[in-house]
Amino acid sequence: MIDTEGNQIQVVDHGSSSSVKAEEDSIWYFTTEKFEGSRPFTIQANYEGFSEGVNPGDEIVIDGGMTTFEVIERDADAIKHLKDYLATKSSKAIEVLAKIESLQSLRKLEEIVEASDGIMIARGDLGVEIPLEQIPSVQEDITYVCRQLNKPVIVASQLLESMVEFPTPTRAEVADVSEAVQQYADALMLSGESAIGSYGVKALSVLRTTSTRMEQSCREEQANFVAST
Repeated sequence: MIDTEGNQIQVVDHGSSSSVKAEEDSIWYFTTEKFEGSRPFTIQANYEGFSEGVNPGDEIVIDGGMTTFEVIERDADAIKHLKDYLATKSSKAIEVLAKIESLQSLRKLEEIVEASDGIMIARGDLGVEIPLEQIPSVQEDITYVCRQLNKPVIVASQLLESMVEFPTPTRAEVADVSEAVQQYADALMLSGESAIGSYGVKALSVLRTTSTRMEQSCREEQANFVAST
């Protein structure tokens, strides 16, 4: 005999060392993102299609009815909600950049790009969610969507990873930086290389020199194309 549970999913521990009570009118965040430790008011769901299976107004029933949540927003909706909230707290315009680091964000990419003021491609985290060999093509796809929708895009994570320990980058890393510039990324961002690396200033210099040279090469190539036509 098999007990088919229907449309039920499992959730993992919220990470806190003690139980947490869901108060009335409290707002919780359900995510399929895997994280260590505790995050306030956050619950992990182990079903990848979780966000696609719920809509605002739906109910999520926990532990046979001991707690009930109402879905109020998802994905790009969260970005819009954050922007509306920031607008009430400051007279100055505060822009919101969406960090693309999960599989579900790729499924709603255009919607997220449209709702955001800019995009960051978090390749390190994204590499945990999708096969590593897909990272280059996914980066190119995200950059292309941002270009089409006229939104700035930042390529981040492991651009010059070896320079955390060594004063000279690998040839593959230099090619990686050049490729990002050739795809018309608006910015490249170092993380560990400049935060904890032994050669932070030199890493920044390599990034600047490489990207500047590639920009010049792209301009020259465009100029020659126009001249030839």
